[in-house]
Amino acid sequence: MKLKENAELLTRTYLSYLDEDTLQFMNTATTIELFRHSLCLALELKSKEADIFIADKANEVSRILVDKVEEMDGKFTDADKHGVLEACIHILELTMQKAGI
Repeated sequence: MKLKENAELLTRTYLSYLDEDTLQFMNTATTIELFRHSLCLALELKSKEADIFIADKANEVSRILVDKVEEMDGKFTDADKHGVLEACIHILELTMQKAGI
């Protein structure tokens, strides 16, 4: 699977995990930060320290993302991991923009 396909799959997985109530509770910045922190955990990347809500929720979300990462073919290099992270955040931002969130 290519970088864009991996990023799209991980982003769809994250969005399908979040229910409508959760999305309404979180602002755009929190939604993006939760995804970023969760992906860092799932991809075993270093991440800046998160607030308590994001840290707790990210542990839960990352378990779902880890399952998807493990389903993907091959191992990610560090460069691949960073590329997937950046692509995922970009896709999430565009998706939220299109949805008017």
